[in-house]
Amino acid sequence: MKVDRRTFIKAGAAAAAFAAGGAVGANFTPLPWKLTDDMSIWSQNWPWTPVPEKGEITYEKTTCTLCPGGCGLELRKAAKRGVKLEGVAGHPVNNGGICPLAASAMQLVYGPMRTRSPLKRAGERGEGKWEEISWDQALAEVASKLSALRTAGKPHLAACILGKNQGTVPALFARFMEAYGSPNVFRKATAWDIWNLTLEAMHGDAQIQPGFDLANSDYVLSFGCGLIEGWGSPVHLIATHAKWIDGPSAGKVRLTQIEPRLSNTAARADRWVPIKPGTEGALALGIANAMMKGDARGKLNALFTNWYSSGFKSFIGPFSGRHDGFVQVVERDFAPVRVAEITGVPETVILQIAREFATAERPVALAGKGQADEPGTLHETMAIHALNALKGNINQPGGVFGVPRFNAAANWAAVARDAA
Repeated sequence: MKVDRRTFIKAGAAAAAFAAGGAVGANFTPLPWKLTDDMSIWSQNWPWTPVPEKGEITYEKTTCTLCPGGCGLELRKAAKRGVKLEGVAGHPVNNGGICPLAASAMQLVYGPMRTRSPLKRAGERGEGKWEEISWDQALAEVASKLSALRTAGKPHLAACILGKNQGTVPALFARFMEAYGSPNVFRKATAWDIWNLTLEAMHGDAQIQPGFDLANSDYVLSFGCGLIEGWGSPVHLIATHAKWIDGPSAGKVRLTQIEPRLSNTAARADRWVPIKPGTEGALALGIANAMMKGDARGKLNALFTNWYSSGFKSFIGPFSGRHDGFVQVVERDFAPVRVAEITGVPETVILQIAREFATAERPVALAGKGQADEPGTLHETMAIHALNALKGNINQPGGVFGVPRFNAAANWAAVARDAA
C-alpha cells in the first residue's frame, strides 16, 4: 500500500491519541500504584538490606556531644538496638529540635565506612597502610609501652591528646594521666577557653563560664560569630534567629555583624560591617570611646565606668604600649577617627553602632569567630566584653551571664600519688 504524506500524518496522530488515552486510562487504574508498592516491598526485603530486629520499643535520654551545644537527645531502640535519634521536647537547649549532624549520628554506629576495630600501622610512617587488630592486643601494646616508661622513672614522657574538653571522658583521661605521673594532657583551645579567661581577668572568678541570653536581647553586636552556622548551640541559635525574623521578636531585634567576609550570618544580619581581619579589638575600643564621649553616655553603667577609669590596666598594654586606666587609654588612643584608619570601618558607622548599642535596652556584644572553634586572642575578647560591662548588662536579661562551670571530677576522690 502506498503511504503518502497525508496518510502518514493521520496514522501518527492516531497512534499519539491512542498512547495518550492509554496513559490517562492507566492513571485511573490501581495498576501503577500497585506496581510501585510491590517494588518498594521487594527492594526492602533484599537479603543485604539492613533491617532492625523486631522487639520491644524503648527510649533512652542522653546528651549530644558532637558539638559544644549539649542538646538533649532521645534514642529510640528496638530490641535494645538504637534505630533513631530525636530531640527532647522541653529541653532548655534545643526544645525538641535536632541538627543534621545529630540526626545522622547513628551512622557513627552503623555506617559501613566506620572504623570497626583498632588499627595499627603496617608500613612506614606516611604510607597509609594499616591492619586491624583486636582490642585486647591494642590495650596490651599501650599498657606495655606505658609500663616501660613508668618502670624507667620517666612517666612524664607520655602525653595524652584529647579531641574535646567537655564531659566525663576528658576528665577520666586527665585523672588517669595524673595517677600515671604525667602532666601532659593537651587539647585544642577554643573561643570558650578565651571567654573563661576573660571572665576570670575582668570579674575575678575562675569558676564561671559565659552564657548569652540572646532570646531576650534587643541588639546583638557580633564580632564575626557564626550565629546561624554552628556557633555555641546550633539548634538553639537557629531557632532564636527564626524568632527574630518571623516570631514574636520580629522587628524588635537588630543584628549587626562585624566580619571581613560575607558569611551566612552576615548576609542575614540587619547590617554587615566589613572590617580588616585582626582589628576587631581596636574597633570594640573605638566603639567604647564613642559610647563614653557621646550623647548616650548617661545610658552607661556608672559602676563599671568609674572602675574602668581608675583600674583595669591588665589588657591595655598590647594595644597601646602603656598601662594606664581603661578610660584614659581608650579616650587617648582609640578615637573613632583613628580607629577608622586601623579597621577600615568608616567613622560614621563606628559612631552609629556606639549610639545604637548604648541606647538599646538589652544589648549584648559577642566574640568568637565562626563556630568558635578557634581561640582568638584574650585582648580582643576582653575589649569586646568591655562593651557589655560599660553597658552594665552583666547577669541581666538579654545580656551575659556568669554560669558556674561544670566539673565532672568535682566529687571524685583525690588521686593517690606515689614516687613516680
